[in-house]
Amino acid sequence: MHINCGCGRLAEYEVYDHREPHCHQCMMDAISGKYQVPVRRLEVEETYLENRMGNEKLVSTYNKAPVGCHPTTKWVGEGKEAFQDGITTTLDMLGIKIEGLNE
Repeated sequence: MHINCGCGRLAEYEVYDHREPHCHQCMMDAISGKYQVPVRRLEVEETYLENRMGNEKLVSTYNKAPVGCHPTTKWVGEGKEAFQDGITTTLDMLGIKIEGLNE
């Protein structure tokens, strides 16, 4: 998995208190205002290791399409398609690309 900035480029920084992913150019734009903005550099190992297990779980959930917290009840047909579209749309809105889902 790699995390993209809202502009589509690879994120290198987390900006603001809510840790929004930004590329270098967008981070520079964010800090150019009159207010101080917290910035934290993303580490390659950190983003890979912390997210690897989450990616596997997300891909599994995407493929199984469970209904709520009931692991034995699955969406089927159009319900499954809507469930999966919701996941990929959310990932795209957040700028997150996961191999096998939305990349």
